[in-house]
Amino acid sequence: MIINIAICDDNQDILSYYTKIVQSISTVHIVNVDSFSNSMDLLDRVESKINYYHLIILDVEMPFSNGIEVSKQLREKGYQNEIIFLTNYIDYAYEAFDTYPFHYLHKKTLTVDKLKSILSKAFSLQDKKQSEVFTAVSKGETKIIPYSSISCFEVQGRYSVVYYDQSKSFEFIQTIQEIESKLPEDTFIRVHRSYIINMAYLDSFQGKDIKLKNDLIIPIGITHKKKVKELFNKYLIHKLEQE
Repeated sequence: MIINIAICDDNQDILSYYTKIVQSISTVHIVNVDSFSNSMDLLDRVESKINYYHLIILDVEMPFSNGIEVSKQLREKGYQNEIIFLTNYIDYAYEAFDTYPFHYLHKKTLTVDKLKSILSKAFSLQDKKQSEVFTAVSKGETKIIPYSSISCFEVQGRYSVVYYDQSKSFEFIQTIQEIESKLPEDTFIRVHRSYIINMAYLDSFQGKDIKLKNDLIIPIGITHKKKVKELFNKYLIHKLEQE
């Protein structure tokens, strides 16, 4: 698996030091590291592909915009992955809580072994997250969407559309067979030659259609109807057994 990491610190010596440590980590992952000495350059880089970096390591004390402010902007733009703060002052930790950092590291007491340990944990979390998300790419933009946020997929000619977060959608090129092969079978089901739904969003059967909880109306194919009802009943029983 590929792990893309951004490190941002206005001190060039410190930036080089941490970049070398990250690159030296022995891991099964392919690790790509980009270094930024200016927070504005980092924000510009992620503008068109907000979740390209699986991990962003930010110095808190930087000119123009400090690391905490940068992290807030990243979250507002939709950044969903891990953020690690580096600082000389532990007092900033309280200000960082709202941005849900993965870790907060004190430069003066940070050892190489400690940093490698934290990064290994971040890599493990990313492994888990990437196995529970759907990734769609279109025109240089990458969307990383948790399965739990997706209501359905629709094929429109050469394009497919994923509907997520109640009212959002994203268009990309991929066949419905390719999409279906990547999804967990206990949650997603093909209901039509052009549609796959998340059973967690199924609200009701309405004749030849299915109504989803976000009010989308999805046609159900004649050849799929019986199987969909059977699998949905099994899904409900499984959910009840978990409660």
